[in-house]
Amino acid sequence: MSSKSKKQPSLFKGASAADEIKYKRKYRELKKKIRDMEEENEKLQNKLTKAKKNIQRLRIERSFLFDRLKQSQPPVESESELSSSPQRAIDSEDESSSSVGSDENDECGSQRTSLMKQ
Repeated sequence: MSSKSKKQPSLFKGASAADEIKYKRKYRELKKKIRDMEEENEKLQNKLTKAKKNIQRLRIERSFLFDRLKQSQPPVESESELSSSPQRAIDSEDESSSSVGSDENDECGSQRTSLMKQ
């Protein structure tokens, strides 16, 4: 005889057969919910681990790019040096010395034409 054919003693004293079936069904449903939640939790943990690895990789990449940018640019003067230097006066002289209607290159190297030349 198999174990299923034997009548198992009631787990709940005073519970009817219908109640026992209802409790067993509820138990199976809850057990399935737990299994599903554990699977979902594992998926989310894997996703979180991948995201953390991506963030770490991007931080390293950003640091590397900042270092390369820093190497490719000339050193920047401090603010105290900028405020005491006559750089602003030189810049304003350059702008005022450009003749109206002449073609010249701006900071980006592109050609700029005065509106008066039209």
